Amino acid sequence: MSGILALIMLVYNSQLSLNEQFSPTSVIVPTIKQQMDLKPREIIVCIKAKFNIKVSYMKAWDARRKAIKAVFGSWEESYRTMNLFMEVAFAMTDTTNTNS
Repeated sequence: MSGILALIMLVYNSQLSLNEQFSPTSVIVPTIKQQMDLKPREIIVCIKAKFNIKVSYMKAWDARRKAIKAVFGSWEESYRTMNLFMEVAFAMTDTTNTNS
């Protein structure tokens, strides 16, 4: 029995190290840059075709979310940038308005 247990542990540990090294996010970042509407099902097919690894729908969804964040930044960063942009735009409008 100890031989079988050792084999099971070896397979289990190799799966853990594979999951730690393999990140669906890193695989799809270049694709997300070109095709932002990439769907989780398409990510699953892409990972399966390239690496012969089955990825769950939830992992594909999470990888898509992380890839979009890696390419475009977080929602919070975007809103902060938008507020700064609006403040500068209003300040420039006030200084260039000569009708006042």
